[in-house]
Amino acid sequence: MATRTPENVVGVVGSPISQSLSPILHGAAFEAMGLNWISQAYEIHSGDGREVVRLMHEDGVLGLSVTMPLKEEMVQLVDRLGDEAQQIGSVNCLVKQEGGIFGTTTDGPGLLAALERSTDRTIQGSMVVIAGSGGAARSVAASFAAAGAREVCIVARSAQRSAIIASIAGMVGRVGKADDARTAALLKASVEAARERLARGEVPLAEMEDLSLSTQAQKAEMSRRSQFRAAALALFWESRPPEWWAKLTDEARNELEKLLVSWRAEREKILGELPIEDRRRLEALRPEDFDKPDAFKP
Repeated sequence: MATRTPENVVGVVGSPISQSLSPILHGAAFEAMGLNWISQAYEIHSGDGREVVRLMHEDGVLGLSVTMPLKEEMVQLVDRLGDEAQQIGSVNCLVKQEGGIFGTTTDGPGLLAALERSTDRTIQGSMVVIAGSGGAARSVAASFAAAGAREVCIVARSAQRSAIIASIAGMVGRVGKADDARTAALLKASVEAARERLARGEVPLAEMEDLSLSTQAQKAEMSRRSQFRAAALALFWESRPPEWWAKLTDEARNELEKLLVSWRAEREKILGELPIEDRRRLEALRPEDFDKPDAFKP
């Protein structure tokens, strides 16, 4: 086997990071391309962005995906920014180049490309809602506006941050209300917003990926935290009364039912891989316990 060197290292940075599947996905891509590279996850907290710079300059990390809470912080620490990253004040990719670290963003363009491939929805002329005010929301707002959205509504706890992101969308941007989601052609929900909805007993659509166990490699590599959350979410949905399900849209109900089929098929395997104290906690959960956010924390 070829020896791996520091020049072959990339990764993902942020916090929390243990649930990230990026190293698995990167590794599969490198293997398919015949590259002797490795990808690693680095737990780096808000305010510690200079540690990201050190990783690249001193440890030989060639490139990094950037996730919450570092997307805006790293804008001030890189040597050069792409045009869109400069415009919106957020990065999600860092690359080591001659002359320093280059930062760019693919959140918005990536979401648009995924929508074009997987749905028949068009952004042009549509009213869209973005729930959340993090770095990804900035990029998505800019991309939706550039793609011709009729309105880009920002719904978040902070009115100030919502106004900043709405301004990034230009003339079509505005600060929205929660009710705007009912009439939106598309809802882009951040992970932060999904967790808040989960705490209120609402459907955490942005976290459904935790139950999308599509390959044996992904199942084997899921962190204990992701496994616990996946199991807790499934038990949460199973515990909901019929009237809760009746309030869901057909799309949300269908997605949840498909995920529960996957969960039930893998239930014993997932629970069997958890530490015994986690299994006991899950088995002891009662329906009323799911109203407490701590129910989902390993």
